[in-house]
Amino acid sequence: MQLRLWISLVIFVGSYFPLALVLLIQDIDFAAGLRNVCAKFWASGCGCSAVLNHPIQSSIPVFVTGFSLIVTMFIFGKVNQKRSVTLKRAKYVPAELMSYSLPYVVSFMGVRYDDFGQTLAVCLVLFWIFWITHKSGQVILNPVLVAFGWRLYDVEFEFVGNPERHNALALSKSILGSDEACKHAIVQDVLILSKE
Repeated sequence: MQLRLWISLVIFVGSYFPLALVLLIQDIDFAAGLRNVCAKFWASGCGCSAVLNHPIQSSIPVFVTGFSLIVTMFIFGKVNQKRSVTLKRAKYVPAELMSYSLPYVVSFMGVRYDDFGQTLAVCLVLFWIFWITHKSGQVILNPVLVAFGWRLYDVEFEFVGNPERHNALALSKSILGSDEACKHAIVQDVLILSKE
């Protein structure tokens, strides 16, 4: 099954939630101190200050990526594993998911919301990273999934009733081993496995 463009976009955007939080923290005005903070900082003459230097620009990414992450978890929960496979080999490869986070980190180094050109350039980089991962079928290999208990495996498997062996990457919330029966769904050439 290939993902629709909008589903790929939601999964991709959700993977940036941790970095949106980092950017939000970087936007806190620690120099002004947190003593005059109040809920109505936008009202003139209230004598208090905003916690964030750019409240709208730094809050919107947190809400959008957070919502996308919630939708991503919902999507993964709805993947229907119908067919059975027998695992012949299952090798846990935790470093593989982390290798997908390199462009993720590099794209946010030194982002400042008060520089429109820089913000636009980061958006362009993110667009190209998204497009490449969507077209290559790798958008489902989201490093944030690790925080929610998902594990990446390199598996060799057989479909039930067919002795021909196949190799694939697989995501599972279970700890997998050799000679185990699992239910599966295939999403962008990646198996989503659950133990029977």
